[in-house]
Amino acid sequence: MGRPHLFVGASVAEPFIMDPLASPPVNHQIITYRLLRAIGESLEPEGVAYLAVETVAALTGWPTVAILAPTPNGLIVVRAAIGSLLTDVGIHGRAYRTGDTQIVDDLIGDSDEGPTYQKRYSALAVPMIRGRRRLGIFLVENDAPFSQTDILLAESMAEVISLALDHAELYAQSQQRLAAQTALQEATATITASLDLPVVLNRIAQQMCRVVGATSAYICSYEREQKSSTVLAEYFSQTADPLEQVSDLGVTYYLPESFPDDMAFLERGQLLVRYDHLATISAAEQEHMQQYGARTVLTIPLQIGGDTIAYAELWDSRRHRTFTESEMALCQGIAQHAAIALENARLFQAIREEHGRFQALITADNDGIIWWVPTAVSC
Repeated sequence: MGRPHLFVGASVAEPFIMDPLASPPVNHQIITYRLLRAIGESLEPEGVAYLAVETVAALTGWPTVAILAPTPNGLIVVRAAIGSLLTDVGIHGRAYRTGDTQIVDDLIGDSDEGPTYQKRYSALAVPMIRGRRRLGIFLVENDAPFSQTDILLAESMAEVISLALDHAELYAQSQQRLAAQTALQEATATITASLDLPVVLNRIAQQMCRVVGATSAYICSYEREQKSSTVLAEYFSQTADPLEQVSDLGVTYYLPESFPDDMAFLERGQLLVRYDHLATISAAEQEHMQQYGARTVLTIPLQIGGDTIAYAELWDSRRHRTFTESEMALCQGIAQHAAIALENARLFQAIREEHGRFQALITADNDGIIWWVPTAVSC
């Protein structure tokens, strides 16, 4: 079997020329400093990763440089790479599992990777660790064996990249928190800026859709006694599928027939995520999702006093998406403002109706009163 690989195209600058009169630590300090200068100013995690692999390749001349990162479900995926990257997970997996630098000078003889290679090929995998957190793997490969000096240099580079990535990710998280706070403030402003319920609900649907990058969003009523639901508001992003953009605003659905799985979750106030390809959803729901192009649907119950009065839905027609806990919590917070708006509208309508009945009673009383005004009698 030939060597499996992933070709990643990129231009590589001339490698850093070691000063033969300088000691290895001095040359390493210069290389590490240049790497830090190259990636230190970026505040975007993916930008840091790509700048890092390009800069390392340019400074060292190593043909393959990559940064691998773990996913929430435990897989290790390529975050950024340059050159021809080995896709086998043996040395990468060992480095991540053990937290120790791994080196293989003879991949043919390595128990994890040997059967897949036809020639000698060196790989060096360094775990990227900040505190107790494992950020991923810094991987370099070469046609020649790595020296002890190369190992020390790679470990120094991994530490620099880990620092820059950690800083960028912390900055990104702070920006996400700021965006979440801004979105919640905007949702609060929305329900206080207008008494027009359709306008308020449409704005909230738009805010939910944009804040998590969904393709469309909906707010629907929930009538428990009738077991029905009516679409009250909808918003389509520019990336929405053409099928998805077919409006069903004002359409009423009988839940036991159209969405039989929804009622139990709505009654319990639980969030529900559905995927069009899974057999766990009903045939009716699967047909509805496929008809309108939805691949992932997140349903959020809207409650007042523990009772579900409506629900919001976020759609993604591009992929089978995993919504993070923070995304779901944010959307739930924004959607709750729709529940407040609906409850305010209900109370306002109740007040108007009560006022109307009161006015009718006054009118009826006035009609039944005979006014007597005494007049003076002359003797």
